[in-house]
Amino acid sequence: SFIMKGKRNPFILFLVIIIGWGLYRYFFKLPEWFDELLAKPIIWLVPTIFIVKFIEKQALTSLGFVKTNFLRNCLLGLALGSVLAAEAILTKMFKFDGVAVNPDGLSFFSVILVLGLSFVTGFVEETAFRGYIMNRLWQTFNNEALANLISTILFVAVHIPLIFFVLHYSLYEAFTYGLILLVSGAADAFIFARTKSLAAPVVSHTIWNFAAVMFR
Repeated sequence: SFIMKGKRNPFILFLVIIIGWGLYRYFFKLPEWFDELLAKPIIWLVPTIFIVKFIEKQALTSLGFVKTNFLRNCLLGLALGSVLAAEAILTKMFKFDGVAVNPDGLSFFSVILVLGLSFVTGFVEETAFRGYIMNRLWQTFNNEALANLISTILFVAVHIPLIFFVLHYSLYEAFTYGLILLVSGAADAFIFARTKSLAAPVVSHTIWNFAAVMFR
C-alpha cells in the first residue's frame, strides 16, 4: 500500500543520499561549484524524483512545488532566513570574539555566484528533506512534530560527510555545527508545514547558506 511505501521510502531515499554523498565526499575533492551544481543534484534530486514519479507515481506538486501564495511564502522564507542567519552570525561572534564580513574579499560577481550556489543548495536539500522526507513522514504518521523531528535528525546526519571529510571539524566544532543545523532544519520544516510549499524553506535555506559564506 502507499502508506507502507510512505514509511519505507523516506528512509530508503536517506540511505541512498548519505551513502552516495558520503562516498563522493570521501573520494572526490572537486571545486565547490561542481559539488553543488552537478554532484549534489545528481545524488540527491535524481533518486528523489525517481521515487516520486516511478515508484509512487505521483506528481511533483506532492513535493511542494506549488504556486499558491508564492510571493508571500518567499517573504516568509526571507524573514526566517534572516533570523537564522543572524543566529548563526551571533554564534560565531561569541565563539570567535568577532565576525568578518566577506573574509575572502570576493568581488561583486563572486558574491552573486555565491548567492546562486546558495540557492541551488537550498533548492536541492529542501526538495529532498522537506519536500519529500518530512512530507512523506507527516503523511504516513499523521504527526507533524514527529515528522519534523525525524527528518531534521536525518538532515543533520546527512551533513556528517561534509563535517568530517571536508571541513575536518573537531568533535566540539561538529557538535556546535550540528546544533545549528538542527535549529535551522527544524525551523525550515516548521515553515514548510505552515505553507505546504517549498518556496519558504528554499528561500530561508538560501539566505542561511549565503550568510555562512559571507560572515565568518
